[in-house]
Amino acid sequence: MIWLHGDHLRADNPALRRYPEAPVVFVFDATFLKEYQFSFQRLFFLYESVLEVFAGRQGACSIRLGQVVEEVRDFATLHKATTIATTRTLGSRFAQYKAELAQDYRVQAFPVPSLVPYEAANVPKRFSAWWREIETEALK
Repeated sequence: MIWLHGDHLRADNPALRRYPEAPVVFVFDATFLKEYQFSFQRLFFLYESVLEVFAGRQGACSIRLGQVVEEVRDFATLHKATTIATTRTLGSRFAQYKAELAQDYRVQAFPVPSLVPYEAANVPKRFSAWWREIETEALK
């Protein structure tokens, strides 16, 4: 199965390409959403982006809301998955979620191509902050 997360919502996602018929789950992280209080427009943009990624997929696709690890485990159990494929991210919660899932499943985290070389002690919480740092390099 594939665990799709918000840091790589693209149809050319390496996990999606590697397993084109695998079931896919995207989880709106309830704790994260409560903490950051995203606008309706931002949530709708994420929802539409997930639907675009799901378009044309052969396997089952599901959007869930809740605790990420619980929802991914439930989806894996439902689809009798033994491997969870996803993509790497700098997001701080990702390493924790991946470690928890790795207790029960083989977790494959595919690398994603970098837009620009980027090293940061503190990953920005908003895209706009990150974009301000890399815009000149990205648009070369």
